[in-house]
Amino acid sequence: MVQYVITSEDIHKRKDNDAYFRLNYLYQASLLFQESNIEYAQFMKQQMQKIAEKVPIRLTPQLKHTHCKKCQCPIVQGELKFKKICNKLFIIKSCPNCKFQRKIFIKRLKVLELLQEKN
Repeated sequence: MVQYVITSEDIHKRKDNDAYFRLNYLYQASLLFQESNIEYAQFMKQQMQKIAEKVPIRLTPQLKHTHCKKCQCPIVQGELKFKKICNKLFIIKSCPNCKFQRKIFIKRLKVLELLQEKN
């Protein structure tokens, strides 16, 4: 399944639609190369962040959660753990490269939806 930085309807309403097209390309390329060439996927993510800084574009949290915060490596979607810390639910994603663990706060409704999708 392909994720986009921004939908195609919104791109035509924006001034810097070339930057959005470039971000979409870099994101899809980084996910494509996640298994074959990790260094190239990391480079694509770094270029994506540089473009987002130059042209003031805020990346969505869904895109940020697909890559490791430490080494910029794409994270495999299948490796998820649920953990309860201080009566709050978190998804813990671990990076296959550097073993960095990222905690993402989620609401209870989202957890139920995720569990129903897995079953």
